Amino acid sequence: MMLRHTCALLVGVIGVAGAPALAQNGPANPGFEQEAPVGDAPPGWVLTTPGYRVRLENELSAEGAVCAVLERWEAEGAAPAQPFGNLMQQFDAAPFRGKRVKFSAAAMTDVGDAVGNQEARAQLWLRVDREGGRVGFFDNMSDRPIQGPPDWNRYEIVGDVAPDAQTINLGVLLVGAPTAAKLGVRPARAYIDDVWFEVLGETPTTDRAPAPLSERGLENLTALARLVGYVRFFHPTDAVAATDWDAFTIAAIEQVEPAGSAAELRDALRRLFEPIAPLMVIATEQEPLAPPGAAPLKQQCPDQDEIIWWQHRGLNADGLMPSVYRSTRERRQAAGAPPEAPPISSAVFTEVGGGVRAWMPIALYACNAKAVAAPATLRPERPEGWSPSGNDRAVRLAGVIEAWNVLQHSYPYAMPPAWEGALGAGLREAAEAADDRAQLDVLRRLVSKIGDGHGRVFHQEMFPQYALAVDWTFAGDSLVVTAPVEPATPEGPRRGDVVVRYAGRPLGEVYAETRGLISAASEGWARYNAAAMLRQRESDAPVELVLRGPEGAERTVRLTPVVAGGRGAVPSEPRPEPVSEVRPGVWYIDPSRLGEEELRVAIGQAAEARGVIFEHRCYPTVGPWYLGHLSDKGLTSAQWHTPVIVFPDRAIERFERSGWPVPPGKPRITGKVAFVTDGSAISYAETLLGMVEHFGLGEIVGEPTAATNGNVNRFTVPGGYEVMFTGMKVLKHDGSEHHGVGIRPTVPVSRTPAGIAAGRDEMLEKAIEVVAGRASPEPGAGSPDRP
Repeated sequence: MMLRHTCALLVGVIGVAGAPALAQNGPANPGFEQEAPVGDAPPGWVLTTPGYRVRLENELSAEGAVCAVLERWEAEGAAPAQPFGNLMQQFDAAPFRGKRVKFSAAAMTDVGDAVGNQEARAQLWLRVDREGGRVGFFDNMSDRPIQGPPDWNRYEIVGDVAPDAQTINLGVLLVGAPTAAKLGVRPARAYIDDVWFEVLGETPTTDRAPAPLSERGLENLTALARLVGYVRFFHPTDAVAATDWDAFTIAAIEQVEPAGSAAELRDALRRLFEPIAPLMVIATEQEPLAPPGAAPLKQQCPDQDEIIWWQHRGLNADGLMPSVYRSTRERRQAAGAPPEAPPISSAVFTEVGGGVRAWMPIALYACNAKAVAAPATLRPERPEGWSPSGNDRAVRLAGVIEAWNVLQHSYPYAMPPAWEGALGAGLREAAEAADDRAQLDVLRRLVSKIGDGHGRVFHQEMFPQYALAVDWTFAGDSLVVTAPVEPATPEGPRRGDVVVRYAGRPLGEVYAETRGLISAASEGWARYNAAAMLRQRESDAPVELVLRGPEGAERTVRLTPVVAGGRGAVPSEPRPEPVSEVRPGVWYIDPSRLGEEELRVAIGQAAEARGVIFEHRCYPTVGPWYLGHLSDKGLTSAQWHTPVIVFPDRAIERFERSGWPVPPGKPRITGKVAFVTDGSAISYAETLLGMVEHFGLGEIVGEPTAATNGNVNRFTVPGGYEVMFTGMKVLKHDGSEHHGVGIRPTVPVSRTPAGIAAGRDEMLEKAIEVVAGRASPEPGAGSPDRP
C-alpha cells in the first residue's frame, strides 16, 4: 500500500481538543488539495499550539499547486506562544498493524529576519500509539533537524507499527522560532510539500524468541557478564573506549551461550575480547595461568613512563548525560601519579565462571593502550533496520548483564545478601521473559535486590496510562482508603475501607508480588510505593476489589480506571492549605506546595507563632535556606561521599566528600517546631530532616523516613530501559550510617484504619499537640483541616 500526497504539513500531538475524527485508511486531505483559498489553513488539520499559524502557499511549492507554511505568529490578545508550533493529524492504525512504514516529505526552513531565528529548525515526526496508552515507535528527528538555507530537500522516517497499535500520528515541528510579527519583520517558517506515507512491507520478525537457559548456558553467560564489566570499565585501551558495548554484548551472548565445555567457552571469550583487550589472558581452570605481571607491559614501552587507567567518580556508564558522576581514562607520569592511581602491576585475576579464569591489567603504559587500533564493533547478526528492543531474547540478557555490572562495580554501599545470586536469577528470567513489558519487571526485580530507595527502572514507552480513582495508604499491614471519588456512594469505596482482596487475590499475596518489584531500604518506602503501584493500571479494564468497612462488613466493588493525570480524575487525601493556622497560634507550612517567595512570606507570618509545623511527608521543592530561620548559627548538611572507583567489585578506597552550608536567617522562628514525616520522605527530604535531627531544630513526629539519600545515578541498558540508583554514600553528621537507618522520629506515631475512617490525621494531630501543648482531639472530633 502506498499513499502519495502533495504539499502536506503535518504535526502529531495526541489528545488535543478539536482533533478531527480518525481517518480509516491514512491521513485525511493528505495533499492539501482539498478546496481552500491560498492563505487559509488547510481543511482536515488541527494547529494545536497558540502563537503560530499555518497557511497554504502557491508560490514556493516543491510540487503541485500549493504547499503549506507554518510560522510563528502571535495575535493581539492571544495566549502566550508555546516553545514550538504543531500542526497535527491522527489516523487509524488498524490497516497498518504489523507493517513497516515510511513517512517522507520535501521540507525546508527559512529563518526569516527576526533576531535569534538562526536557531529555528523544523522536524518531521512519526509516532505510533498502542493499546492501553503505550507509546510504540517514535522519531522526531531531534538528532537531524531541518535547518537553512531555504532549499527543498527530502526527509524521511521509517518505523514499525505494533500489532496492537491504535493511532498513527504524523507531524512537523517548528522549534526555536522567536516571534517577528510584532516587529514587522519576516518570521521563521517551515515549508512542507510532497508528502508520502507508504507501507514498505511486513515488520521483520527478527527478534529471538524466549527460551530457557541450560545450566551450561547460564555458566557461560555468567563468565561473559563478568568479563564484560571488567573489560568495559577497567581495561583502559583505546579499543575498549571506542566499543559500542550494547551491540557488543548482544552479539557476544549468542556466540558464548552455546559453548559446550570450559575449553569451548575459553575459545569463544578469546575471540571476542582479544581485539579490544589483547593483553588479557583467558584460560581454563586446568591450564596454568601465571600472572605475567608488569614486565611484558614495559617491554612494549621501554622508553615511556606515562601510565593510563580508568577512574570513575561514581560511574557514568552512558558517558553522555551531564552528571556529577564521570568516567575518564586518566593519564599521568608514573612518578607524578596521584595516590589513587593503580600501580602498573594492578590486575584482575579471578575465576569468572564456567571453568574459566582470567588475568587482565587495569593500569597500562600509554603505548600499551594504543598497541591495537580500535576494531569495528561486534554487532548482532540481524537484518538491516533491526532495532534492539526487549522483545528480543539477547537484548533482554544484555540488559541484565549491563545493569548488574554497573551496580556490581559502583554501588557505594555493601550489598545485602539478596544480591548474591542476583545475576543468575536475572539471566534466567530474561531468557524466558515473554516480551518487552516482562523485561521491565525482570530488571525491577534485579534492582530491588540492592535495597536502595532510589533504585528504579523506567521505559518511556511503558508508563502506566490509567489509574484507579481512589487514594489509599498503608496503615500498618492494612491498605486503607483515604480519599474516594466524591460524592462517595454505597457501591464505591469509602474513607476507612480496608482492601481485603485485589483483582481476585488476597491483598497480602498481591503486596508480596508487588514488593518484589520495589527497591527499598525501609519498609515505609516499600509500602508507600506499593500503594502507588496498586493504583496504576495499564488499561482501562475494571478492577474488582473486596473492601471491609469500619463496621466489619465486606462488600465487592468494581472500579474502572481513568486516564492518569486527568484534572480532578484521581482524588487525593485532603491536607490543610500549604500555609494555614490550624489552631490558634499554630501554623502549618508545607514546603512541597510553595515557591521560594511564598515560603519566605509564610516564614514571616509564622515567626512569632506559638508553634510551627512543617510538613515533610513529601518532597520539598525549595532550597534548604528556610531551616536557617530555626537557628542563630550556621547549619551544614550530612556528609556526602562520591566514590572514586579504580578497582572492580566495589573495592572503593577513597571518597570525595562534599556538603551544603545553610546560613542563619531572619526572622527567627521562636515558637516550638515540629516536622511531620513518614516513609515517603526520601533523599532531599532526608537531607533537611538530617539537619533537624543533628542540630535539634524541632521534634520529628511520625514514622521513620525512606532511609535513602544521595545524588541519583542513572544509565540506560539495551532495549531503552533506564535504571536509577544511589550513586554516592551519605553518612550522618557524626559519621554513622544513614542508609537503611534514615531519620527516626523523636515522637513516634502511626496512622490507624480507625483514625482514617474517623477523618483524622493522627500524625498531624500529634504534631499540633507537641507544639501547642494541648491534647489531640478525641476520635471523630475532626481532622486538623476540619476544625
